[in-house]
Amino acid sequence: MFGAARTMGEDCDAVKLEQLYALHKNAMLYTAVRILKDPYLAEDAVQKAFIRVLDNLYKIESVEGPKTRAFLVIITRNVAITMYNEAKKEAIPFEEIERAGENEGAEGSPYAAAVSREALEVIAKNIAKLDKKYSDVLVLKFYHQYSDREIAGILGISHENVRVRLHRAREKLMTLLREEEIFYESGTQK
Repeated sequence: MFGAARTMGEDCDAVKLEQLYALHKNAMLYTAVRILKDPYLAEDAVQKAFIRVLDNLYKIESVEGPKTRAFLVIITRNVAITMYNEAKKEAIPFEEIERAGENEGAEGSPYAAAVSREALEVIAKNIAKLDKKYSDVLVLKFYHQYSDREIAGILGISHENVRVRLHRAREKLMTLLREEEIFYESGTQK
């Protein structure tokens, strides 16, 4: 009897996982490609994300809806960022930086490209230091480019609460960046 119940539960989980994949794979793949810049690595990231989803399948009440999509996108984002950081540990050939600079025009020198990349990495690292409620709002707003109303629907909070969280998240992020001497208040010098 217990074996049959377990098999039936596993069948329900398999169906739920298939439905999640069918409905949300494109959003997950899009998220991973934007981070990894490689469709094959992005597919690996989505696969790894679904393995994590399988461990947390009980947390998903409905396969449809903005909360489920946000949950899956955030898991995929985290997996892709981890993969990116692991790949980034390898040295980047100078020729690639030089080619990137040539494509960016006069302001796109190799030095400027490296500084810009480094600044983005510092910003991303500091966003990761924020409380999850602030980092998620920033990521959904500026990385995924959701509107405040869409974010409210995804997170299940009011539109006003989204605006407050965004304001507080920006303030906290700027404080962290000032500590790292990345940004300065107007009128101050290094």
